[in-house]
Amino acid sequence: MNGVSIIDAVTGRLKEYYSMNQGRLPFNNTNKLFLTPSGSSWVATQSITFDRIIPGSDVISSSAEMGGSRRNKLLSVSEGGGYVWAGTEGYGLFGMSGDTVINITSSNGLFNDKVNSILVDASGIVGLGHDRGLSMYNLSSGSVRGLSTDFARSGQC
Repeated sequence: MNGVSIIDAVTGRLKEYYSMNQGRLPFNNTNKLFLTPSGSSWVATQSITFDRIIPGSDVISSSAEMGGSRRNKLLSVSEGGGYVWAGTEGYGLFGMSGDTVINITSSNGLFNDKVNSILVDASGIVGLGHDRGLSMYNLSSGSVRGLSTDFARSGQC
């Protein structure tokens, strides 16, 4: 709720802090971070852009924007298959590659438009968790498959 803090793992002391009060994040409520191999982090917050924290530097916002609303609530963020992926509370899945943004929603076959989690495998399958269901997006074929999960009942995947 108060932005993103980077803590030194050895000393336990605050190294860096990012918040909207400083003009560094678009919104303070951070739902997820995706740590990249380079040490930067994609941030799932309320935003119309894909936002990345580069420790020791600043927050970089993409010039490419997501559709939906100026108040897109991002619940999840991931990277894979040449894309940065953002799961939203009601606008489905957005993917950014370079300056191109794609949007996949229930009208394309997602189980629903609330995307709680994202996992991309090495073969280009983007797995998505929803409330009471799963979806699979095949990056190479563009096919989308929503899967109901009886085992989840009222749970979030």
